[in-house]
Amino acid sequence: MVEVSKIDPTRLRKVLARLLPGDGTWPNAGDLELDGVVLDRLATMSDLAEHVAAALSALADGAVAQGGDALDEALKTVEGKQPEDLAGLLLAAYAAYYTDSRVRDVVERATGYEARPPQPLGYELPPFDETLLAKVKNRKPFWRRV
Repeated sequence: MVEVSKIDPTRLRKVLARLLPGDGTWPNAGDLELDGVVLDRLATMSDLAEHVAAALSALADGAVAQGGDALDEALKTVEGKQPEDLAGLLLAAYAAYYTDSRVRDVVERATGYEARPPQPLGYELPPFDETLLAKVKNRKPFWRRV
């Protein structure tokens, strides 16, 4: 089990910046300082933390420091040799990026889709049909009372 505190946030930020570089409209993930968000989430997701840590440690220090094409090539190498680890890194990056309020604002402007959680306003649903529970309600208990 990897200790999330051992993942270098500076290294993670440089990689996030390369994975989600942004453009004139979309923000750069490194500039958003999402490394802290990713690390906080990984603290409760040990399996994902293992993949992220493995992907980051497989990147050559020189490639991370140099960035640009060198980091792209290093990421491609990790993708070829450790595809599950890179997939974990991408999942963590995308989850942090697309849930950030600044990115959701861009999504709203670009698509017209309201950038808010589905609740508390929610979605209109048809009334619940209680008859769907009839079989369950008529079953004998399959557990013992204690």
